[in-house]
Amino acid sequence: MRNLSGGWRRRGACSLIIALAMVGVLSPLVLLSASATSPLPATLGPQTISTAISYQGGSADLVGDVTIGNGGSLTITGGILEAAAGSGGVTLLVESGGSLVLEGTTIAPATPGQWWELKVDGGASLLVDQSTLQGAGDQNLSDGLVLGGDEMTISGSTLQDNIALALEEGSLTVTQTVISGHHHAGIRAQPGTGLVLSESTIEQTTQGSGLLLLGATANVEGSLMAAALYWGPSPPLKATGPSHPRSAIMLPLAPCSAPALVPIIL
Repeated sequence: MRNLSGGWRRRGACSLIIALAMVGVLSPLVLLSASATSPLPATLGPQTISTAISYQGGSADLVGDVTIGNGGSLTITGGILEAAAGSGGVTLLVESGGSLVLEGTTIAPATPGQWWELKVDGGASLLVDQSTLQGAGDQNLSDGLVLGGDEMTISGSTLQDNIALALEEGSLTVTQTVISGHHHAGIRAQPGTGLVLSESTIEQTTQGSGLLLLGATANVEGSLMAAALYWGPSPPLKATGPSHPRSAIMLPLAPCSAPALVPIIL
C-alpha cells in the first residue's frame, strides 16, 4: 500500500510538473495571440486583401491601390495613411463582401498635388469612427469619397478638403461629424439612396454645395448647416435646383425628413 500510495503521489507530482511546464510553454502563445495586431508597415499597396487584417498604430505610405475583396477585411486603429503615389492618385477599394474599419485613423495626401480616393461597392461595409479623411479626390478625375455599400457609418469624424462625399448606392449614416472645405459637395446623394445626418456640421465653402439631394431620401436631425444646401437636379459641378434661401449662417435643424426633390423647410 505504501508503495502504491507513493507511486500515486509521484505520478501526481509528475503530472503537476508537466501541467506547469505546459502553462509555461502555452502562456507566450496566448499572449502572442492577444497581441497579434501589428503596427502599420512602412508602405501599403498595391495589394488585394482576401482575409482579415488588422493594424494598430504606426504610419504608412499608400503607394499603390489597395483592394479589399470578398471575404476580406481591413481594420486600422490609431494609424496614419499618407497617399504617396504621385499625381496619378491611389485608390482604396472595398468590393462587395469586403469590410473596411477606420478607428482613430487619418488618411491624407503625403504632399500637395497628390490625391487618393475611397470607393465602397454595393454589398460592402464601411465604418469610419473618430477618424479624419482629408484631401480625397481630384477636380477632374474623382469625387474622392464614393460610397455605395450596404452598411456604412461615419461617426465622430472630420471630412476635410475633399472634392465630395458622393453617395451612389445604399444607405449612409453620418453622426457627430464635421464636413468642411469640400469642392463640389459636402454630401451628394444620388437617386434611390438613403442618408441619415445627425448631430453633424456641414460648413460653408465658396466652391460647392453643402448637401445635394438628387432624388435621395434624407433624415436630418440636430445638425448645423451652412448655405448652399440644394434639393434638385444639377448640371456638372454646380447645382441649380431649389436651394435654401439663407446664406452664410449656421442653422440648427430640427428633426425633419427630406423626400426626393422636396426642399427641407425650416
